[in-house]
Amino acid sequence: MISLRTEAEQWLRDRDVTQWTSDYFDYARTVMTASVVAGIAWVVEAGDEVVATAALSPQADMDFWDIEDDPDSALYLGKMIVSRAHAGRGLGSSILDWASHRAHRLDKRWVRIDVRRDNDRLHAYYLKLGFQHVRTVKPEHRRTESGWLAQRPAGFHVSDGPELFELA
Repeated sequence: MISLRTEAEQWLRDRDVTQWTSDYFDYARTVMTASVVAGIAWVVEAGDEVVATAALSPQADMDFWDIEDDPDSALYLGKMIVSRAHAGRGLGSSILDWASHRAHRLDKRWVRIDVRRDNDRLHAYYLKLGFQHVRTVKPEHRRTESGWLAQRPAGFHVSDGPELFELA
């Protein structure tokens, strides 16, 4: 998972996108490790290779979401990374469909995300895949550029990419 993160950082840097920067490497490792320990980290494998990862949590980050948003009505997707070797094949949209299906199975109404406020290309990607912008916030007490909040209905399906199966 860390190698996917490192690859994504370099790919973004090469395109002058400051989505994930190398100065957050230690923090990213801590967050990804905590996701694994909490049982909310998921991977997509092709053979013996991890080709994508995402975290899917029932816990809202209350620095972004409010009580009025009914935080328990959603699953929260984050840290989605697709290997560059597997990019452009619909894997990201398949992960989003999987998250929506999982939310529906758990009787949730939404899949929610918070992404960097200034990454218009990423916003457009999520909007194209059925997310609706909720609002943009900037928590004053946190060093983060996240805060563009969006959601899409549980059960929503758009992918023409690979179908993902969950082994339980």
